[in-house]
Parts: sequence; C-alpha cells; structure tokens
Amino acid sequence: SMLPTAKMVNVARRQLESLYDCTCYVISEVDAMDPGTGIMNKTSSRDGPFPCRISYKTLSPGQPTEIAKFSTVTVLFVAPEAIIPRGARVELVGRNTKQLFRSASISARYDTHQEVQLENLEVH
Repeated sequence: SMLPTAKMVNVARRQLESLYDCTCYVISEVDAMDPGTGIMNKTSSRDGPFPCRISYKTLSPGQPTEIAKFSTVTVLFVAPEAIIPRGARVELVGRNTKQLFRSASISARYDTHQEVQLENLEVH
C-alpha cells in the first residue's frame, strides 16, 4: 500500500535534517513604532536558532576561454518554516566557526526544506 503523502514528506524531511550540522540565526530589519513618540524606527529582529546546513555549488561561466573564473554559490538548506527575507543577514554557527552571510535570493521552498542563496559578508 502507498504511504500517505504527509508521511512520505516527514520521512524525507527527517533524512534531510539528519545531515544538518549547523544552526543559523536570521537577522532582519523591521519597522517598529516607538510607543512613546509614535515614530517608526528600524529595528533588527533576530530569529532562531534554526538547524541547517550549507552547501557550495560551483557555477562555471560557460565560456571555455575563461576556465579560471568560477564563482561559488553558497546555498543554505533549512526548515521551510524559517522566514528568511531577501537581504536579511544570516549568522551561521557550527563547524567550530561563526560566519555572516546575506540572503541573496528569494528562498526556493519545498515540502521538506527551503534553499536560499547566500553571499558572504566581509567581517571587518
């Protein structure tokens, strides 16, 4: 007999999440009203931790003459419930390191996970 779809999704999701080796926090700018003055201010919200992993994909530019110019894309795999707006900062903790990224794409959302392209933020 066929497994119900929800059960299949759960199994697939658990398999995927068993590979997660990091956690991340999502830091995004939100508008908040100061209750005293009624003035809107930008404030940052920090959500997490979300279990996750990152993966590196190498994109070749396609021209054989520019073989040396590869660009690496960092892809974040995380639970589909996490809200990661484009442009949000993503603080990745794990593998004995802490890294800061910016979310560079609208997330591609699936039943089991979502994938977000990240760009490195230089730490000054």
